[in-house]
Amino acid sequence: MLTTTKKSYYGVLALIDLAYHFEKGLLQIKEIAGRNNIPRNYLEQLLNRLLKSGLIRSIRGTKGGYALAKDPSTITLLQVIEAMEGEVSPSDFWSEFSPVEKIFSRVSSNVRDLLSVSLKELLEQKSKSDNISIYYI
Repeated sequence: MLTTTKKSYYGVLALIDLAYHFEKGLLQIKEIAGRNNIPRNYLEQLLNRLLKSGLIRSIRGTKGGYALAKDPSTITLLQVIEAMEGEVSPSDFWSEFSPVEKIFSRVSSNVRDLLSVSLKELLEQKSKSDNISIYYI
């Protein structure tokens, strides 16, 4: 079943930041942490997970940093959450013949579909919501 934690939340924030700066160069941990209010030491651990999952790449050294390993249009929210939490799947608690298991399987499938939104799409949605004007009378 889907369980999300601060780990996923911070992982998503970091990858959206990297997506926003895609093809603009490498970002250092302190930049990502500062912009997103993520504890730097914790972010380092999360970036290591994302590195192992192949979603980001890194270069060491004074001019090093982190960047997306792929185009933001090909990285989904689901991939980020699964890199942080493990596979999003129905609970193994229910037996495979149980009618309840079938319901949980459908729920899991629907959740996976909803989380298949790309980082690029998330950035576009954020951009639209940032440009909304609110008028007060």
